[in-house]
Amino acid sequence: MFRLGFASDLELTLMPQLIAVLRSEAPGVRVVGHLADPRDVENALDEGRLDLALGCFNPRGNRLLIRIIYQQELRCVWPPDQLPIKPPLTRSHHLSASHVADGPSKIALDLQLFV
Repeated sequence: MFRLGFASDLELTLMPQLIAVLRSEAPGVRVVGHLADPRDVENALDEGRLDLALGCFNPRGNRLLIRIIYQQELRCVWPPDQLPIKPPLTRSHHLSASHVADGPSKIALDLQLFV
């Protein structure tokens, strides 16, 4: 049995395809998906609670092997009649704004978007 840790909604996206491949290529392999907290993923791997983690993780140090498996494009969408933001919203504009985020279970609110 392999225990896979997934960040966010990746389990919903990847598990159906992974299970389909395993059924035909490795029918005896069992995989269990778990929600992986990015703040605990290193400990979960070290302690054997997870065998592999998939997500946007930034491990401390260099003792874990990391491979980028795909690039993701992030888009910002808003109703122009409700938020007074003038396009284009550039990457430098976004990166210069004050952001508050404390992990996946918290809501991030960019107050500068509403000023």
